[in-house]
Amino acid sequence: MLDLENLKALALAATPGPWIADQFFVGTTYGRHDIVSGASEILMDENAAYIAAANPATLLDIIARLVRVEAERDALTSEIECIKNGNLTQSGGAL
Repeated sequence: MLDLENLKALALAATPGPWIADQFFVGTTYGRHDIVSGASEILMDENAAYIAAANPATLLDIIARLVRVEAERDALTSEIECIKNGNLTQSGGAL
């Protein structure tokens, strides 16, 4: 299970972007940091691009979208249950 509140707190606490990546470094406009990885040099570019793409702004957007979709799902599930139980006034009367 995702701990969205923890992920959100981590994203809010992280250095803001925009983040950048090149062959050997990943970081923000606030500074550059070496990538520390046990991966082979063949994957350095891919690792750097991934780390840069998984920045706080992107993570916060994903969390917001997930929260919104889960709320929509819960509302629709509730409406379906009302319809199943024959309570059309609770569901808005739509069929």
